[in-house]
Amino acid sequence: MKKISRVPINIKYMLPIVLLTIITISIYTLFIRISTADVFKQYLKDEIRLIINDINKTITIHMLTGHGNEFSTYLEGLYNYEIQDVISIGILDRSGRPIYLYSRNADQKISLPPMRGYLNMVTTEHKGSIEVFYPVSNQSACYRCHGAATPLLGLLYIKISTDRYNTAFRGLLSNWFTMSVIVVSILIFSIWLITTIVIEKPIEDLVGTLKKASEGNLSVRLSTHENDELGFLSEQVNMMLDRLAYKEAEAKKMTELQIQRMDKLASLGEISLSLAHEIRNPLAGISGVLQVFKDDLVTDKEKSALFNQIMQQIGKIDKLVGDMLTFSKLPVHDITEFNINESIKAIKLLLEPQAVAEHISIVLPLDIGVPDIKADKDSLEQVVINLMLNAMQAMPGGGTLEVSTEFIDTFGEPYILIKASDTGKGIPPGIRDRIFDPFFTTKHNGTGLGLAISLSIVRGMNGNITFETEEGKGTTFFVRIPYVEVT
Repeated sequence: MKKISRVPINIKYMLPIVLLTIITISIYTLFIRISTADVFKQYLKDEIRLIINDINKTITIHMLTGHGNEFSTYLEGLYNYEIQDVISIGILDRSGRPIYLYSRNADQKISLPPMRGYLNMVTTEHKGSIEVFYPVSNQSACYRCHGAATPLLGLLYIKISTDRYNTAFRGLLSNWFTMSVIVVSILIFSIWLITTIVIEKPIEDLVGTLKKASEGNLSVRLSTHENDELGFLSEQVNMMLDRLAYKEAEAKKMTELQIQRMDKLASLGEISLSLAHEIRNPLAGISGVLQVFKDDLVTDKEKSALFNQIMQQIGKIDKLVGDMLTFSKLPVHDITEFNINESIKAIKLLLEPQAVAEHISIVLPLDIGVPDIKADKDSLEQVVINLMLNAMQAMPGGGTLEVSTEFIDTFGEPYILIKASDTGKGIPPGIRDRIFDPFFTTKHNGTGLGLAISLSIVRGMNGNITFETEEGKGTTFFVRIPYVEVT
């Protein structure tokens, strides 16, 4: 038998959980990345606005005090000392040319974005930096130096590096990724450990116990300490093994009884065979002698009636001897291919007149799917006739005789099932164990060999006959014949 490789249950159920966890953490990481990036950008924008507000206040102070020329010195000091992320800072004219500019890049070129009438601040993002263009309006404090004709004095230009923020952002994501890996690793290990201890080990014990039981060791039992579903399952398996062990013991006793019965029947058969031969030969001589005196006896009515009674009793003895010989001889099977349904239909036609006379209805719910079989047709038909006659005799007041067939294939051991059911009074409990014994009968005219011969025939085909009975409701006999595919 080809060995089937199985996936451990902890791996089987752990993988979906781990995959779902990784997907969840990935989605959450993406959310954290987006939200954190927005926070960093907003923080940078807020810092830029603070710088611009400080510069605006300084511009106003210088203009009010009449020290406008000192503003460039202020910007230079601001650029050199106070703000480490500033790459460039200065004042541009409206065309974008620097009036004065403090920059770490001497060759810096400034591209002026659309300013929308120079009314609002414009921010331009680049890789690693942000450029800010802020319009410096001509206010009343500035009229003394610049006059009132020009509404825009210039553009405040600030270029700030985002490297520090990007580095902090990458560090945060790296820390988050490291924590995620640690959490997932701990989760995987925890799931593996829990499923191994709580699920896999009990199931391995269960599988091992069932394997030993299937190999014939019904003494194995499972531990039932756990108060959960697996503990309940273990209890049920133990109960099942207890029942199987009990059934096995009962079957063993029954087998021993059957062996003893078969030994007894075999001995009885040998005795019966010898006895039948010893009886049949003298009986044939007696019958022949009586035939010689027949013509002398038939003229006297009284003697003629006595002669007929003697011949009738000799016939009964001869039938009994014939049954004994049939029971005692080893079966010689004449194997042919036939359909049991057709045989049962033919037997019904044979017994129909007797059944009608006794007010018995014969019903045949036959399975049309029953295949042809190779067996001893005459012997199997004799079994069916015996069962149907017994069923009819069990219903002296009339009733229903049902004979059905069914093809059953379970566990690769197909067989044909024949059921013969009556609606009689059932078999009394005191004689149920003896109905297959030879010469045991409850009928006045029976020999007690019908069921014994039927059982011998069916067992010769590797089959069996069993029955179920209930007092007041009737009896059903089950004939199981192993099916071998016809080739």
